[in-house]
Amino acid sequence: MQWNTEEEELNDIYYMSIRIGAENRARDHGIEISTLYELGKITSATIDGILAIGKFTWQQVEQLQAIHSNICFVDTDYRLNKYDSVVIDFRQSTRDVIDYFFQAGHTNIGFIGAEERSEMDGGMNDPRSVAYVAYMKERGLYEKQNMFVVGGRFDVPSGYEQMKQAIQQLGDDLPTAFFCSE
Repeated sequence: MQWNTEEEELNDIYYMSIRIGAENRARDHGIEISTLYELGKITSATIDGILAIGKFTWQQVEQLQAIHSNICFVDTDYRLNKYDSVVIDFRQSTRDVIDYFFQAGHTNIGFIGAEERSEMDGGMNDPRSVAYVAYMKERGLYEKQNMFVVGGRFDVPSGYEQMKQAIQQLGDDLPTAFFCSE
């Protein structure tokens, strides 16, 4: 079950690659898999379990649970023992990317991202932006003007517009590397 529509997924390389990877891995193991983009099209009689990819609301979780009890969420951490989930350690992966930039000689590192609102806990900060700020401050290199975070979706067009904004605003002071969460 993909939380994006098919059209939205075309601009969301992250979730598309997760879906394609899951489909390929299932096929490698002889598991028949069907990808659905609309919750109403699933029935419990036709499936053995649900792999739910994306950020689902509590209402959607309840709908999925009513369809089948075997659910694994990908990229949603419900902090409940009731559901299995696969999540990325954004804090560590952000530190790893920034360390890679440091090793390549970059110290002026910008950030491009979007605001992420969690319907599960009401939170608003993308963990990558939080980790970026914390790690750059820890290294004494945080510069607020290098962060381009705007509301909206995590998609390619938004990232493109943010990079154009960074180039226009920073000019010759443009960072030599950017961490992009788009």
